[in-house]
Amino acid sequence: MMVPDFVKYVSLLKTIRGILLTGSCPSEKIVSWLRRSIRWRPIGAGSTCLEILRRCGVRSKLILEATYPFAECGELVDLLAEVGVDKNLSEAIVLASIYIVPIVLLDVDTINCFRELDMIVHEIRTQKRLSDREIKLHMRIAEYSVKDYHFDMISRAEDAILRGGLTEEVKRRTTVCKRDAKRYWRIREDRGRSIIFYIDPLRPLQGKENAILSLVRKNRGIILALGMPVAVAVPEMLSD
Repeated sequence: MMVPDFVKYVSLLKTIRGILLTGSCPSEKIVSWLRRSIRWRPIGAGSTCLEILRRCGVRSKLILEATYPFAECGELVDLLAEVGVDKNLSEAIVLASIYIVPIVLLDVDTINCFRELDMIVHEIRTQKRLSDREIKLHMRIAEYSVKDYHFDMISRAEDAILRGGLTEEVKRRTTVCKRDAKRYWRIREDRGRSIIFYIDPLRPLQGKENAILSLVRKNRGIILALGMPVAVAVPEMLSD
């Protein structure tokens, strides 16, 4: 369980480059990539994912446990659990939004979980095998995807919650994501492996408007967690 710590949150906000997410032990190939990629800049993880990684023997001083700035983030995770979102996934979604960084997926099964929950709004496909340099570049581009729209996304989400127009906002987000996908022109193709995903936490929460409204009225800061995380699938990026 993650204990809210606003001071730690602020100290990590400009430090971590992403939020790790895996539901199983990553392969040696993925672990090797991870060690190379975090050599100079740390990465975050939720408590559930961190526990999985430790059980798998994946440890590093540069994999930091990300924390919530306030207790309502945990309440949002619980609300997502009520609609069937696994705690490991919901922690990553909330953390990626409040830290305004991409989700870094280390296994393929988690992608299927997002599909089953109908949380994937749009995805980027490619037939290319990406080098470490290209993966690093597109992780940075994914971060821009999150940051460039974050304030607009959370502001509109707040407005939709207050006026009862959540379904309309969910539809608009799909249009925004398709427009944003143009920034991946270097690798984007009509077919191939799906390597980058736009995730919408509002999709499964349709029908829970009153519960979300209660959280917003309790602490307006919770809208920070209602952005549109972008997930980067490292196993698919490294595939031949």
